[in-house]
Amino acid sequence: NTNTARMVRDLVWIACLLLHVAAKEGRSFVGLVGNQLVLEPPTDGALVLDGVDFAQDRGELHGQISALQSSYSALASQTSALIDATAKVLASNANLTAQVSLLQFELAARVSPLVQSRLCASFLGGIPLAQLEGHAQDVTCLAISPSGSHLISGANDNDIRVWDLTQQPPVIAHVLDDHAHDVTALFVARDVPVWFSGSSDSRVLVWDMHNRSSIPLITDRCAVENGVLALASARNGSLLFVTTKIVSDIQVWEVVNGTATKNTTLKFHSGNVNVMGMSSNDSLLYTGSKDGTIGVWHVAAKPISRVSAINVGVAVRSLAVSNRGDRVYIGTSGTLSSWDVTRDPPLKVSEVVAHASDIVALVISQDDKRLYSGAGDGAIMSWDLSQDSLLHTHTVAAHLDGVLALALSRDDQLLFSGGKDDLVKVWTAC
Repeated sequence: NTNTARMVRDLVWIACLLLHVAAKEGRSFVGLVGNQLVLEPPTDGALVLDGVDFAQDRGELHGQISALQSSYSALASQTSALIDATAKVLASNANLTAQVSLLQFELAARVSPLVQSRLCASFLGGIPLAQLEGHAQDVTCLAISPSGSHLISGANDNDIRVWDLTQQPPVIAHVLDDHAHDVTALFVARDVPVWFSGSSDSRVLVWDMHNRSSIPLITDRCAVENGVLALASARNGSLLFVTTKIVSDIQVWEVVNGTATKNTTLKFHSGNVNVMGMSSNDSLLYTGSKDGTIGVWHVAAKPISRVSAINVGVAVRSLAVSNRGDRVYIGTSGTLSSWDVTRDPPLKVSEVVAHASDIVALVISQDDKRLYSGAGDGAIMSWDLSQDSLLHTHTVAAHLDGVLALALSRDDQLLFSGGKDDLVKVWTAC
């Protein structure tokens, strides 16, 4: 009857989709198990589609699916060739690229996790889901707003741009031009709706996300000589850490009602502190220096004290702290390393030669399973952290002249990159 015919037709289309994915995954399609369609061998990423009870028609459907399986491998091969050819066409046509990017972005929001994982940044030759234009110079820093609804980008054009992530693709929400020189650092406070920006104009501003207003927090050019290099905060934004381009010390400022008072100075490093990171509970501050060391500071204590140090041996360009607090990942001149900071002293667990130039950006997923690295070679690399070793999974040619910043959406689904090409790009995080 009509209903049975419609059911069989729908099953055939579902089977086509499963067979195509199976061919791309190198796995075989089993068919019906109980009232489900599955791919085997079962893995965390196996496609499973709930269906109605097909017990009576199972034999006939198995025969149809078997016939489809034998003929579909050739079609899958042709599809792959078509994708490769499409990538070449898109590479030479900006308008088509923009249209396909929009379609990819809409598709990524609707498909299952397994299919979405196929929309990796390398899909269609590295075309991002979206390309956010507006900055006139290098995009130096990125951050996600406390609510997760906005992306914040800072650049050498002196501007901070706030992008609305509730739109697909993201759209510009605000342009903030309160800084007089390059924006060099952004840091979002935990659990409060404020964030900080630092600049070569030797000022630190604190921003209120609700009314988009800034308060000049630190304006003493002598205190922040030659501009801000890195920022971090703790205690719900009431404690601010600042490093500068000239001095190797870490400045500690108390923030009360929009007013900053210098509290103390942390001394340990002999070279500029390029990067800072906080543990997820805001109790430990990690400071990475040009001198090849990382200081570990107990900032929940009064007074703040250094509890450990990591001797990397070469200039530290980037770092990321696991959300569990047991690992620190360090980027240097092309080398990526993992350290167990539960040991005293911290123990190097893994080290790999990753990029062809300095690794200047690292970001880790909320579940601590994935790490992303960005470097001056223009590439973004994805790393599987499920084992103690650093397992490389993907490489994306992201920015022609170099990657400068990375950020992940709060749900770990989208990866954002900023580069020397003045662009912010949006990728499927995989």
